[in-house]
Parts: sequence; C-alpha cells; structure tokens
Amino acid sequence: MTGKFEIMEDMNAWSPLRYGIFYHSDPGALATSETQMYIDSSVTPWDTTYNVEWNGSESGSYGYMFTPRLGTNGVPSGSGGSGEVWATENGNWISTWTSTSPIGVVPPAPARAYMTAGVYNFAMSVQLVRGINEVRFYMVKEIATGEEQPDYWFGGILDDPNRVASMINGICFSINNNAEDMTGYKLSEVKVDYTDPFTIPEKPFSSYYLDNWAFGRGLTGGWDLEYGDFVGDVGVSGTAAPDTTVTVRGEFIEPHPLKEGKALQVTGSITLVGGGFEDANSLRFGLFYSEAAGVMWQDSTVDSNWVWNGTHEHHTGYLILPQSGTNGPAEWAGIGATGTWGGVVDGSWLNTDDARSNVLGSQAHTAGAVAGAGTYDFVIEVVPLADGTNKVAFRLDNTDGSYSVFGSAVDNHVALVADEFNCVGFAIDNSTTTAMNLTEVMVDMIPSGTVGVDKDGPALPMVYALHQNYPNPFNPTSTIKYELPEMSDVSLVVYNLLGREIIRLVDRSMRAGYHQVQWNGIDARGRAVTSGLYIARLVTPEYTKSIKMLLLK
Repeated sequence: MTGKFEIMEDMNAWSPLRYGIFYHSDPGALATSETQMYIDSSVTPWDTTYNVEWNGSESGSYGYMFTPRLGTNGVPSGSGGSGEVWATENGNWISTWTSTSPIGVVPPAPARAYMTAGVYNFAMSVQLVRGINEVRFYMVKEIATGEEQPDYWFGGILDDPNRVASMINGICFSINNNAEDMTGYKLSEVKVDYTDPFTIPEKPFSSYYLDNWAFGRGLTGGWDLEYGDFVGDVGVSGTAAPDTTVTVRGEFIEPHPLKEGKALQVTGSITLVGGGFEDANSLRFGLFYSEAAGVMWQDSTVDSNWVWNGTHEHHTGYLILPQSGTNGPAEWAGIGATGTWGGVVDGSWLNTDDARSNVLGSQAHTAGAVAGAGTYDFVIEVVPLADGTNKVAFRLDNTDGSYSVFGSAVDNHVALVADEFNCVGFAIDNSTTTAMNLTEVMVDMIPSGTVGVDKDGPALPMVYALHQNYPNPFNPTSTIKYELPEMSDVSLVVYNLLGREIIRLVDRSMRAGYHQVQWNGIDARGRAVTSGLYIARLVTPEYTKSIKMLLLK
C-alpha cells in the first residue's frame, strides 16, 4: 500500500497520528449521513454537508498499527509495553490497549523531528518470509526545494513471528484530538498492489545534543547528578572528592552505524572543579556500543539519582585515558601492554584489564603540563575506511591553553572493535575533584574530508560572527550559525518586528569555536508563531549583530 498523506498544519503532540493496515472482521458498509449547518441568513439559511462512514466496528481487527513519535514526546505505550509499531490481534485497530503488543521502537529522524505542514509519501507492506510476517513501512516528508534531505522520516523493517494477520482488507488513518491545531488532512494516490518489497528511503541525519544522562550503576561516588538548563548538559558533584569512581553515561537517541565517507563525531566540554585529573588514570572517557546498560531509572538507594540499571560490562568501543604531569601511560593488564587509549571489546567500558582489549597508542600531552581544575574541550571521532578498518582520533584541550593531547590511529585488528555506536562514557576518580560538568555534548556525522581532529587542533575563529540563517525563508525550522574566538557570555534572542521577545535560543557562557542552533518557529511557551519577519540578535560583551529571518507557512 502506497500513497501520499498531506497535513495542513504542523503536528507535534504525543501520538496524534495512528494509521495502519488491517483485516477487519466487521467493517460494515459505507453509510452516508447529512448534517445541516447554519451559515448566513442573508445568503442561505442552511448548508448541508455529507459524511461517509463505515458503520461496522473498529474492534475485531488484525494487522499492524503505526504510531510515529514526534518531537520530544515520549514513546507511545499500551497494554503490551511501549513502541511505535504494534501488532493487533482481534482488537480495536486504533487502540494500543486492546489485544495489541509492540513489535518495534522506531525513533524518527532527524533527531527529535516532528511533522510539519506538507506532503508525506507513505508505504506499508506485509510479506510472509520463512513462516513469519515481515512488516515494512515508511512515512517520509517530500524534500523541500533547495534541501538535501527530508525534514521528517519514520520507517523500518520489523518481524512479527506471531503472524497476527494472514490477509488484509483495508487501511486506516486517524488524527487524535490532542493535535489541537489540526484542521484536516488529505490522502491521495493511494494504491494497493502485489509487488516486490519496496526499499526504505535513506534515513536523514542532523546533529543533536545528548539528553539521556545517568550514573553508571553502583558508581556514583557519593555524588549527585543534575541536568543542566540546556539539552546536552549534565553535572555530577559532591561535597568532597568521590569515594569510588564516578561514571556518567550518555546514550544516543538511537545507534549510529558508521557510514562511508562520513565521520561519526562527538564533541563537548568537560569542566572539572576542585581538581582536575592530576592522579594517574583518574579521567576516562570514550565512545561505545552496548545493549547491556539497561534503562534509566531513579534509584531510591542513592538519593533518587538517575542511574542506568544495567551493567558496565559488554561495551565495545574506544577508551581514552589522558595523563597529567609525569604520569606514564595506563597498564592494559589483560594484554600486558601500556597505552593512553585503545579498544574495548565486549568488556567493561572503563577498565583496561580484559584480554580482548587492544592498545591504539601512547599519546604524549603538553610537556610537563598538569591537568588541574578547568574546562577541557574534547572531540572523539571514527571514520570507516575502504579497507574495512576504522580511523579513530581524539583531542582534549584545556581552554586556557595549558594542556593538550591528541591521538589518531587506524584500528586494523582482525576483529574490528565496532562498526556502530550508541553511547559515550565519562569517569572521574581524582583525589581533589569535587565536580564534573559536561556541556554542549553533541553527536554529529560530518564529511570525512572535513575531519575536526588533527595534529594542530581544529582552528578557532579569528573574529566573532553571526551568519544568515539557512534556509531563509523557512518553514518551520532554520539553522543559525555563529562563531566565537574566545569563551564568552552569549545571548541569542529572537524578536518580532515590534521588538517583543519571542524566545531565547542561547543565554549562557559558551566556549570558543563554531556553534549552531536551530529555531523551529516556536515561542518560549511552546506555541507556534505566525508567518512573518523575525529578528535574531546575537550579543556578547565584545560583539552585537542582528539578522532578519522570514518564516513562511
């Protein structure tokens, strides 16, 4: 089943759209009803509208319902758990609570995307493969003129081993009443066919800040965890140095496989208070993949802090142990080697005692530099190479210029460490450090020809700059890029033409570098603004500039 689905307004709520393919045991027949509406007595007193509806039952349905997630709203839940794709067996097709069970969690792309007004191509299919039902689906917005990828993507291939449906006799679409601004939708070019399985359109990617942060289980060090004011920020702290290693793990929105010609990159800042990582091996961080970390929950045994309820074990990826002063490289006891970074294979992400690990190198930091309290910018990236190996690189630089360490190596081990990643981990165990704050932690996929880690470090901007938003005009999302040659207090505020403040996109101290932020046409209270001209104004102690942005719906 293929076709086009058009919405006239933006849609961003919890599970407002539900649709699917079903066998209805009692659809009834098409029935027409009349409704008389009072219009204007000076023209005609009444107008008659005609509605057509199936007069059977929504229950007694067998098939597959799709409930795509929108924006930052949670995963739809039901009697069988949570998910975005549901198998219905003799239940109500529109409900997740009657004889239904989830068969997949499928986040939208780009990260946190919601459905904006426009036309979406959709497809749904069911195929019997090796005794189970293979369910394919996608709902993808048509690519706007001048853009390279769609604003919204939802799709996948899932298996239903229970085969809740052996035939299909209809498709259904529904808009929930929590989509308050919706006034209608249109279906067109809807076609049913027996044909070869269709190909899912390529998933788009857009950089995003991490917001799934929690302590590692059993390793809180007596500290507390607090989310920052902005997505991408988290802090852990105590009244004294930790009594055990403190670990913080941030999970991606979804696993990201490595892509040819692209570098998977994670950037951000680590601020250490009271002390730095002067003690040997007291700071550890890296990029990993694991399905064993469990889920986030508030653990009452550690003051209801957020904790991953799984394990540190069974992580695979790259671990970095930067050194300070005259400290030597860490011992990787499991393989009888030393090094400042290496690969972890199905082991504890913060330990170096596994026999399956490997060392990538021993990188020297700035000669004699002691890594004390302060803010350190970091970059980690992995690039897949044509010969099946990975190029891995990292940087760690104190923003005051006193400390720097860089590493780059090709992971050519016979058992490649990883070809996809879903998390980052940070650990601190220094005798004087009382807090570790992570800020602006961002996941990105950049062209491998513009790799941001090199021996001399990524060049910092020479001057302040605010660039014109792109696209412009836009609907509803546009990106604003700006540059800071030094750490600065920054505010970036959107105003209407009357000078009224619409929303503060940035209002904080930010590190030197290249930055970007998106505005999705929403005000500070979460309401969509009207079409028109808006002003974005960047203000720092040394620089002020404004640009005009045109929102066209």
